[in-house]
Amino acid sequence: METSHQRCLRIAGALEDLVAQEAAALESRDYSAAGNLQDRAAPLVEFLAQNAPVHAVDAVLRSRIAAVQQLRARSSAQLAIEIERTRVDLLDSEQARRQVAKIAPAYARSASNRAKLCAVG
Repeated sequence: METSHQRCLRIAGALEDLVAQEAAALESRDYSAAGNLQDRAAPLVEFLAQNAPVHAVDAVLRSRIAAVQQLRARSSAQLAIEIERTRVDLLDSEQARRQVAKIAPAYARSASNRAKLCAVG
């Protein structure tokens, strides 16, 4: 039968795998997959938060959890950069839309005032 300590080590391994997959998904800009992986990781984090403190003296478990936290911090930083880039792109698009909306009426009048050509044959 699995001990509580063994279960924590197994859950930490599963969490390591999910966090690595999440980092790969973020790197490939697959944000939907990254979100799904975060949802899958949430119960594992909750389990470790409730059960790992009992085994916190175990250096192996502590270092594995610290490595997961570091990878998540890098992923979060990468995601923050992408969010900012997307925000800037959205602002640029909105500004371009406003500029087009300002000049569009001039082009519409110009097109309606042009002589219409028609081939006679």
